Amino acid sequence: LIYWNNLIDIEKDDIGVYDLFGKKVADRSSITIEKTSSNKGYLVWDCSGIQTGVYLIYIPHGSMKKSIKVIMV
Repeated sequence: LIYWNNLIDIEKDDIGVYDLFGKKVADRSSITIEKTSSNKGYLVWDCSGIQTGVYLIYIPHGSMKKSIKVIMV
């Protein structure tokens, strides 16, 4: 569940997934936001084809930036 500033369109944010070496392994095309209200929703990453490991979902939103650690087993 993520929250965002509803004055900024979350759909236009360049959300990406990176491995611990900083290599981009997924882009916005494999990430959807299932909105539950105007400023919150579930971030869903289709990680099929990605190896097990630790990844960071990077969300630049307006002047703020957020990283979410994801462990795939």
